[in-house]
Amino acid sequence: MLGKLFNWIILVVCLSTLVLAIPVEVTREISNDILPGETVDISLTINLKEEVSSVIVTELIPSGWELVDSVPSANKFPDNKIKWLVYGSSLKDGLILNYALKAPDSFSSEQELEGIWKTLHDENFIGGEYLINLKQVEEPLIGLQEDDEGFNTTYMLYIFGAIVLVLLIVIIVLLAKKKK
Repeated sequence: MLGKLFNWIILVVCLSTLVLAIPVEVTREISNDILPGETVDISLTINLKEEVSSVIVTELIPSGWELVDSVPSANKFPDNKIKWLVYGSSLKDGLILNYALKAPDSFSSEQELEGIWKTLHDENFIGGEYLINLKQVEEPLIGLQEDDEGFNTTYMLYIFGAIVLVLLIVIIVLLAKKKK
């Protein structure tokens, strides 16, 4: 009785391993944070855990963003989707799909990328990074300006003004003592 139960447990574990095995993993990397109107480079890496005949990779790009370039060439669809069909000898473990998106002239927050991959029998979400972040621009302090050599002219004007003010006070005090 215990032997049959043990055999069933082993069978269930083996079958669940086969069912839960994911043959492909696709991960996304985003190059950097950007400002409106700039271009961001994105890489999708296909890792094969099993042999598959083909993979379809689909990315949904944010509305208003423009596909500038893709290597290998992606197919662009009107619903903001771009797709690659990779098969045969071009489908290799570690294959990288690169593309570049140009941001619209105005966007005010992070933008989310979504994507999936499909084989004949499986599909899953693309993992890795999924947010394109708006680059934070540091605003200079008002009144501080540096010239081409990094010399801070504003501070020099403040110092010169303070010296002139001290000299005026000294002259006024000396003139006032002279009148007495």
